[in-house]
Amino acid sequence: MVPGTNAAGLPQFDELQRGIDEAWVRRTLQELIRIRSENPLDEPPGPGRGEQEIADYLCDLVSGMGVRVEQREAAPGRPNVYAYLPGRRGDFTLALAGHTDTVEAGDFPGAYDALWEDGKVHGRGACDMKAGLAANLAVLKALKDAGASLSGNLVLCFIADEEHGMIGARAIGRDGPRADQCIMSEPTELQVCLSSKGRIGATIIARGRSAHARTPEKGTNAISHMGQIIGRLDDYHAALQARDAHPLLGHASIVPGVIRGGEQANRVPDYCELEVDRRTVPGETPEAAFAELREWVGKAAFGRADFDYEVIPSGLVLPACDIAAGEPVVAALRSAHRALFRADGGVQAFPAGSDAGYLGFPTVICGPGSISHAHRPIEHVELSQVVTAARLFLHAALQLLG
Repeated sequence: MVPGTNAAGLPQFDELQRGIDEAWVRRTLQELIRIRSENPLDEPPGPGRGEQEIADYLCDLVSGMGVRVEQREAAPGRPNVYAYLPGRRGDFTLALAGHTDTVEAGDFPGAYDALWEDGKVHGRGACDMKAGLAANLAVLKALKDAGASLSGNLVLCFIADEEHGMIGARAIGRDGPRADQCIMSEPTELQVCLSSKGRIGATIIARGRSAHARTPEKGTNAISHMGQIIGRLDDYHAALQARDAHPLLGHASIVPGVIRGGEQANRVPDYCELEVDRRTVPGETPEAAFAELREWVGKAAFGRADFDYEVIPSGLVLPACDIAAGEPVVAALRSAHRALFRADGGVQAFPAGSDAGYLGFPTVICGPGSISHAHRPIEHVELSQVVTAARLFLHAALQLLG
């Protein structure tokens, strides 16, 4: 049974939201930021490089609330954390999800000081996305402290490796836990986002035959061949733009981003490589998009025997994400907006990527903070927005699970 999403009949919300304490939210967010959890990329995880320390913190915090919590390794030393608040009937499960890793601090001064100033908390991960984690935890605490008796289940998913390989979300897609609906609390400034573009990367290699520039006819110029490939990619991009646009995301695209080739100007180059970025929209799978890219690159060869090329997958593979506007979790969040703001903010597209597409259940993206501050030395979040996010999620949870 899918529960209704009527905002009426929620007198318990006014009482429960008083359990969302601003001082607790601020303290928890600062503690989360001070735990260095930089994504180690392709290196082995270690202290401050990976999610183990923050996973241990979350387990201690959640178990201290009297809530069942567990760690499951998505890869060695890279745990996901799951917290479970079971309902009376348990025939519907809502997930509140967010990732625990951050990008590296780089030249961010005082990245892990978690400075509190002018109503904002500053630091690496402040908006991307430890603010979302703090909001999710505040919902769990408010429900548990009040002894709320829900009909459906609430599960909190704290996910590893969103900033690189998305092994944590892939693990959920394979092995659970399962949910009927999900709120992914990426930074959207509390806007309700239904869709985000996907991405595949590829490296195109053109091979030729080297020769001296005074006798170019004795060689095969790999850069010239790559130029023909780039022309075909321009045609491919135009074809993508001519297709029907997604109502929120617009069109798919292909962008040549990095090119390398040649050793010196007086030699015919025998090697050239091009890195491309292909953005997908809902309805396109990464596998189909890659096969289509290879087909378009092949059109540059015109069946010529001397045209030697290869297309290799490279970089992040990110499925496009989409949830129908009529899904219960979307209606519940919009109803929560009306209840808290006396206005319906409508629905938007999420302008960045997320791991929502790997989870395996319908997911809406909505959370505190601005994506424009993510990955930058000015990263911060307004505390009032984190508290409001918790109230939005609590209101939605009561509609879906109460």
